[in-house]
Amino acid sequence: MARIREMWRTWSAWTGVMGLTLMAASCIDEDLSDCGKDYQIVYSLNLHTDLQTYIDQELTSARERELGKRLKAALSDVFVEHAHDVSLAFYTTDSVCSHYEEHAPDAASASFSIYLPVEEYMHLAVANHGVADNGVCMERTDYAPHACVQYTAPVSDEMYPSHRTGLFSARLPMAVSDVNQTFYANLYMANSASALVINPNGVQVNGLEGCVAGTAHGFSVRDSLYTFPATNLSVCAERLADTGSQLLCLYAVSFPSRDVAVRSRAEDEHEAAWQYRVYVTMPDGRVTESVLYVKDPLKAGRMHIIKASLNDQGGVIPDDPEVGVSIELDWKEGGIFNPEL
Repeated sequence: MARIREMWRTWSAWTGVMGLTLMAASCIDEDLSDCGKDYQIVYSLNLHTDLQTYIDQELTSARERELGKRLKAALSDVFVEHAHDVSLAFYTTDSVCSHYEEHAPDAASASFSIYLPVEEYMHLAVANHGVADNGVCMERTDYAPHACVQYTAPVSDEMYPSHRTGLFSARLPMAVSDVNQTFYANLYMANSASALVINPNGVQVNGLEGCVAGTAHGFSVRDSLYTFPATNLSVCAERLADTGSQLLCLYAVSFPSRDVAVRSRAEDEHEAAWQYRVYVTMPDGRVTESVLYVKDPLKAGRMHIIKASLNDQGGVIPDDPEVGVSIELDWKEGGIFNPEL
């Protein structure tokens, strides 16, 4: 019996060596051009808007310029060519994700060496969605048509938080071959910012809150298209605590609006691509709601400033006659806005 076991060990060792020899010979004889290698991909963030130039053009008085300095500081993480984090997904011709990586370069540009098999790819990249409390996340990366950046959860009924950073994305077709290759991906801003600057005209107010309505809920990365909800989604605006003067200011960072002005409801007399809803609490506790209807679309990578004045009843009157307005005095809290946010 012992002799049989020894013969079996000898046979197993011999067949194992032969197997390895055959495998090695097979690898040498095969065409390995599709096995893959490391490829360099260089990423750069690109801005459409010079925020300082835009603020200088729109805010021209001494008081407005002081406000502009503080508004620029509040948006310092939005209009910036700086990637805190990036998500990199590589999709084959069947749109299935074959490789996914995340990095935190903390830089305006970055280069990564990524191993990929020889293949045709559609590469999708998203930067700055992973910042804490940003309110958005990258979803459904397994299949290219479903890859999107969207809000994670509302803070109340149909009310979402303002973004904390500029979101950037890139789409890059990659024909990977068995040679040394370097690819270049330009990331462009996918969200927008807006601000409402109000001259109170000496009117005393106890509170100021607002939101932006009519903007997208999500962004499809592969197709560079925005998705809009069936209901009128709103993004909570932040109040600029220190404006450097008596001026009042609200600002928000959101996805863009639609490209055309529409009536959001059949009973609306105003057409708008998006809206600013403002809630002013007067000293006697009454709340005045002003809805500003903006025809000019809120575009990706852009800043939009609206200037207005306050009347003695707390109504917000836009300076631009092309911006429509409806005012409701003694407004009662309803389902559209929650002033306790």
